[in-house]
Amino acid sequence: MGTGPTLLLHSLALWTLYGVIVAQSPITAQCGEDITLSCTFPTLGLAANQQVNVTWKKPRAEGPDLLVHSYSLGTEKQSEAYRGRTQLDPEGFAKGDASLRLRDVHIQDEGFYRCFVNSELGPWSEETSLTVLSTSPPTMGFAGL
Repeated sequence: MGTGPTLLLHSLALWTLYGVIVAQSPITAQCGEDITLSCTFPTLGLAANQQVNVTWKKPRAEGPDLLVHSYSLGTEKQSEAYRGRTQLDPEGFAKGDASLRLRDVHIQDEGFYRCFVNSELGPWSEETSLTVLSTSPPTMGFAGL
């Protein structure tokens, strides 16, 4: 029974250090499709001119996370693997929307994605997974041969 306040303080300390991490529903897509990786964050009256930094990363089994797309002070950056295929809508930030549009999904895009938002209200993070279905041509066979 004595763990209640301790757990609450520990949870509060983690929230203070790392913000809130929310898991989104997984997404399934076919190769070549266009999808949106959702990332919404609280604005609580955040003014349209307030600074919001958004970073989308893809964790890798080995080495540092791959920077997929980032936005800071009006400057956007993309990983070479995603160049020309990802898009953020900075106008949506004031409404709490930092979703990432991914065009022409590749099989290599499969995996987990993390959205990190840093605003004057503090940090926020969401995670989602993407499963990519390959579009292999159907195989034909003859019964009995």
